[in-house]
Amino acid sequence: MKNTMKINNHGFSLIEVCIASIILLILLIPIFTIMSKGNSGTIHNRNELTARQYASNIIAYCNLIPFNSPELIEGNDKLDKLKLNFTNNELIKLKDNAPINLNDIDPTFKKLIKEKTLSIKDIEMKELPYKYKLFTVKIEWLEPGKTQNSVVEISELRSEL
Repeated sequence: MKNTMKINNHGFSLIEVCIASIILLILLIPIFTIMSKGNSGTIHNRNELTARQYASNIIAYCNLIPFNSPELIEGNDKLDKLKLNFTNNELIKLKDNAPINLNDIDPTFKKLIKEKTLSIKDIEMKELPYKYKLFTVKIEWLEPGKTQNSVVEISELRSEL
């Protein structure tokens, strides 16, 4: 008796599997690229928000210092002169009891900071009875993998009452 059994090969050949793998790889590369770009954008936004918050805290601290204090003299352009290094993470309370902690900054972002400056400018206008001080805080940092510094600059005008 003859063996009349048919051999059914319903599997895939090695060449078919390799071609399918290459096509899948080609389709996945753009997806991973998009995810990577989105991640770097998220990191940049987080760093910018951290820099803005840090600059806002410095300006809030300047607003707590008496207007004619020697620390707020025009030309005092370095933050270190403003004695911003508190011991024991001392908290400063605002009028609405919101704490300001100038040492509390994201350690990852702190390593990226290249420059932080505070400029104070006295402004007097003859037609107005008050004196003014213009505080400008500038924070510069370098993002990983970038060649140009990112900058946040915040200004606030304070009047003598």
